[in-house]
Amino acid sequence: ISGMDARQISNLLTAEQPQTIAFLLGSMDVHKAAETLELLAPDIRSEVVLRMGTLEPTSTDILNKVVKNLSKHLDSKGDRTMVHFGGANRVASILNNMDKSMSKTLLAEIEESDSVLGAQVRHKMFSFNDLISVSIPDMQRILREVEVTSLVLAMKPATSALKEKIASSLSTRAAESLQDELEMLGSVRLKEVEAAQEAIIAIVRQLEEDGEITIGGDDELV
Repeated sequence: ISGMDARQISNLLTAEQPQTIAFLLGSMDVHKAAETLELLAPDIRSEVVLRMGTLEPTSTDILNKVVKNLSKHLDSKGDRTMVHFGGANRVASILNNMDKSMSKTLLAEIEESDSVLGAQVRHKMFSFNDLISVSIPDMQRILREVEVTSLVLAMKPATSALKEKIASSLSTRAAESLQDELEMLGSVRLKEVEAAQEAIIAIVRQLEEDGEITIGGDDELV
């Protein structure tokens, strides 16, 4: 089934229940799953990602039965193991590979139906570390809205590459001042760091929503 194109897969799944579709897409390559999800009927998409987000680890025997019923080509023999095809991580990965507008719509529908799952998916879709992929102009726009104290806290566990990216988006004087602040910062609680990072990501999301920056585009990673 994974060897079929997305259109063939979506046609194959037309008569299937959302739970079955979620189970199958959760086991496929994330890019192929995203393509297939885009081709499903709008009223089915949100139901599928909701089901996928709450899938529990499942016996491979069940997967074999599902696929065998669909394709009649998979041998269901083998050891019984437990595998996890769903969860917020999986949904976030698929949404990140879909058409941006469609992805936003689905995320909003998830949040409306299941606020906890929606928050988990949104968190997974873009994290503080993903700022490494933001362009310098967009980073500069983001930093204009961020308080220095929050930025210093958020950068505490950041990679060297991300710290360099942020510093390169500041004036020489501001970058030097930020470095001094980081060097003087002692031990901090993880909760404080996470709160600072979440505050910055909230700013990023608002700026994207307002059309002032672009995230998750095709820009090369720095």
